[in-house]
Amino acid sequence: MSIIAGRSRRALLIPLTGLLLFVATTATVPRLWCGRDAGAWYARDPERQQRLARSVEAFVSQDLRREDYHTGDRQFDGEWLLMT
Repeated sequence: MSIIAGRSRRALLIPLTGLLLFVATTATVPRLWCGRDAGAWYARDPERQQRLARSVEAFVSQDLRREDYHTGDRQFDGEWLLMT
């Protein structure tokens, strides 16, 4: 009987461990990745902010074309062009 109890504990422990690792990873990795250079942005470096502003301006001032929005399905290609 103890062999069966040991197997059922192990069967429960494996998915529970996987869930715990998933939660721990999703709670820490995105924050660390996305905040990896955050201190420099809050240091009020005007050159860094100007570079970002120039790249955003270059992106939004481009002409929008249907060919730029591919979904893999002809029916929906260009759909984002309508919304932007």
